[in-house]
Amino acid sequence: MATPRAGNIECIHRVPQLEDRFEKTQKAYIRHGKGLTTFLGRSPDTATAEDLPRYQLHLTESGVRPPSVNGAVGRSRAASMQHL
Repeated sequence: MATPRAGNIECIHRVPQLEDRFEKTQKAYIRHGKGLTTFLGRSPDTATAEDLPRYQLHLTESGVRPPSVNGAVGRSRAASMQHL
């Protein structure tokens, strides 16, 4: 029998290394969401498919390194796909 998803999250909080990674992931999503909001000048919920490549180009031209660009755009894409 599969363990409920809520149980898996509770498990993460019991293992210090996983809890730290979980918190860092949450903070990264928030940070990237704020960056996208600033770039768009509106809520990320309203991002279109065209906005994300423009955001990626903006980050690249701003000197953001490729791994950070990929993380920012990937997280932004994941969040906006829930609303497209």
